[in-house]
Amino acid sequence: MSADAQVWVSVLSAAAIAAILLRKWVWPLLKLAGKTALGGGVLLVLSRLGWLGLGANLLNAAVLGALGAPGFALLLALQWLTA
Repeated sequence: MSADAQVWVSVLSAAAIAAILLRKWVWPLLKLAGKTALGGGVLLVLSRLGWLGLGANLLNAAVLGALGAPGFALLLALQWLTA
């Protein structure tokens, strides 16, 4: 086994052990990251279709990912209030 392969095996093993030990913190963060990505995708599609003036940025996506439909209503209300 070459040195590069040993480094990759070590890094992947350390990441797996850390994920097992820290799963109470890692799993919710991964879920939030997935929901944020999905929210960003929804915002991107809606803005590309011209239905919304909201920007598809990380902050809007995080609000939508964390709060869901109420977050979407919040973003729309904030847009309406500031326009």
